[in-house]
Amino acid sequence: PLLPSLPSGAVLDLEQRRLEGDGNVGYRLWRSAGAMCRWMRRNEGAVRGARVLELGAGTGAVGIFAAALGAREVVLTDGEAG
Repeated sequence: PLLPSLPSGAVLDLEQRRLEGDGNVGYRLWRSAGAMCRWMRRNEGAVRGARVLELGAGTGAVGIFAAALGAREVVLTDGEAG
Protein backbone atom coordinates (compact mmCIF):
# COMPACT_ATOMS: atom_id res chain seq x y z
CA PRO A 1 0.00 0.00 0.00
CA LEU A 2 1.08 3.54 -0.69
CA LEU A 3 0.20 4.84 2.79
CA PRO A 4 1.53 3.29 6.00
CA SER A 5 -0.81 1.97 8.66
CA LEU A 6 -1.67 4.16 11.65
CA PRO A 7 -0.32 3.30 15.12
CA SER A 8 -3.64 1.58 15.88
CA GLY A 9 -3.13 -0.70 12.87
CA ALA A 10 -5.94 1.00 10.95
CA VAL A 11 -5.31 1.82 7.30
CA LEU A 12 -6.40 5.03 5.59
CA ASP A 13 -8.20 3.90 2.44
CA LEU A 14 -8.87 6.58 -0.16
CA GLU A 15 -10.93 5.99 -3.27
CA GLN A 16 -9.50 7.56 -6.39
CA ARG A 17 -11.62 8.30 -9.41
CA ARG A 18 -10.47 9.41 -12.79
CA LEU A 19 -12.12 12.69 -13.73
CA GLU A 20 -12.01 14.58 -16.98
CA GLY A 21 -10.30 17.95 -16.85
CA ASP A 22 -7.04 19.83 -16.72
CA GLY A 23 -4.55 17.04 -16.09
CA ASN A 24 -6.29 15.75 -12.96
CA VAL A 25 -3.18 16.18 -10.82
CA GLY A 26 -5.28 16.73 -7.70
CA TYR A 27 -7.31 13.56 -8.12
CA ARG A 28 -4.56 11.04 -7.53
CA LEU A 29 -2.58 9.84 -4.56
CA TRP A 30 1.03 10.79 -5.23
CA ARG A 31 4.00 8.73 -4.02
CA SER A 32 5.23 11.84 -2.20
CA ALA A 33 2.08 11.70 -0.02
CA GLY A 34 3.06 8.18 1.03
CA ALA A 35 6.60 9.36 1.79
CA MET A 36 5.31 12.24 3.93
CA CYS A 37 2.93 9.93 5.80
CA ARG A 38 5.76 7.48 6.49
CA TRP A 39 7.87 10.36 7.84
CA MET A 40 5.02 11.49 10.11
CA ARG A 41 4.51 7.90 11.31
CA ARG A 42 8.20 7.69 12.28
CA ASN A 43 8.08 11.16 13.88
CA GLU A 44 4.69 11.13 15.60
CA GLY A 45 5.94 13.45 18.34
CA ALA A 46 6.42 16.21 15.76
CA VAL A 47 2.79 15.84 14.62
CA ARG A 48 0.88 15.14 17.83
CA GLY A 49 -0.56 18.42 19.14
CA ALA A 50 0.81 20.42 16.19
CA ARG A 51 -1.01 22.77 13.85
CA VAL A 52 -0.70 21.42 10.29
CA LEU A 53 -1.25 23.25 7.01
CA GLU A 54 -1.30 21.17 3.83
CA LEU A 55 -0.91 23.25 0.68
CA GLY A 56 -2.06 21.70 -2.58
CA ALA A 57 -3.78 18.93 -0.62
CA GLY A 58 -5.34 17.13 -3.58
CA THR A 59 -6.82 13.99 -2.02
CA GLY A 60 -6.03 15.31 1.47
CA ALA A 61 -4.24 12.10 2.44
CA VAL A 62 -1.36 13.81 4.27
CA GLY A 63 -3.64 16.12 6.28
CA ILE A 64 -6.05 13.31 7.14
CA PHE A 65 -3.11 11.17 8.24
CA ALA A 66 -1.79 14.03 10.41
CA ALA A 67 -5.21 14.40 12.04
CA ALA A 68 -5.31 10.67 12.74
CA LEU A 69 -1.88 10.94 14.39
CA GLY A 70 -3.21 13.57 16.79
CA ALA A 71 -2.52 16.94 15.19
CA ARG A 72 -4.35 19.65 17.15
CA GLU A 73 -5.53 21.47 14.04
CA VAL A 74 -5.33 20.55 10.35
CA VAL A 75 -6.12 22.91 7.46
CA LEU A 76 -6.22 21.51 3.92
CA THR A 77 -6.05 23.80 0.90
CA ASP A 78 -6.25 23.12 -2.80
CA GLY A 79 -7.30 25.02 -5.89
CA GLU A 80 -6.91 25.41 -9.58
CA ALA A 81 -4.89 28.00 -11.41
CA GLY A 82 -6.93 30.68 -13.08
